[in-house]
Amino acid sequence: MEQLLNLQKKYNITDKDLYILSKLSSNLKSSSLFEKQNINSKINTVLGKYKVGFVDNINILNLLKKSSVHLRPEFVEKYEDSENSEELAIAGKQGIRNLIIVFSIFVVVFLVVSSINKTNISTNGNSDNNVEVSNCNQSSHEQFVREHFNSSGNDVYGISTLGSIGNCGYNFLVNGYNQSKGTSFVCNVKTDGINGMKIIDAGCDFN
Repeated sequence: MEQLLNLQKKYNITDKDLYILSKLSSNLKSSSLFEKQNINSKINTVLGKYKVGFVDNINILNLLKKSSVHLRPEFVEKYEDSENSEELAIAGKQGIRNLIIVFSIFVVVFLVVSSINKTNISTNGNSDNNVEVSNCNQSSHEQFVREHFNSSGNDVYGISTLGSIGNCGYNFLVNGYNQSKGTSFVCNVKTDGINGMKIIDAGCDFN
């Protein structure tokens, strides 16, 4: 608990947001895969306001799983009212809408990737040096990372964009669950789209 409170002071995280983070984190174990994706997205959104460093982000997520800040009497009395309960339930209430949005994005990304692949084939067929076309679309990079992790026996709960790298790469924060190890993980993944999309670095922390 002391470590968590120290990190709270370091980034000036409000008591209300700490309560929300703790409450959301406590719901992860009993949630479905889609609900976990929504909860992790909400957690990343809250932490994103404070520009928490990558290592501290992992530490906070781990400490939240072991703490019960949201059960402390002074927090319950102050924040467990109807307004804050509604705020905490946003992920659940928008579940169907988010499912439609995710599906729509998947379709769009699939069409974009298919179009890019056709362009690559056409370009490669007409080029003497057979150089692949660069792909710098952020959505395509995110989809590539998601498919990479899912194909390796992982369930990806959420992907957040931390920033761009150069002219054709991105830095992502990936939350998920590894089926073979039976543990959740947080990975800092860097991609590059020059001459074909690829992952150039991936540092992971397994809980």
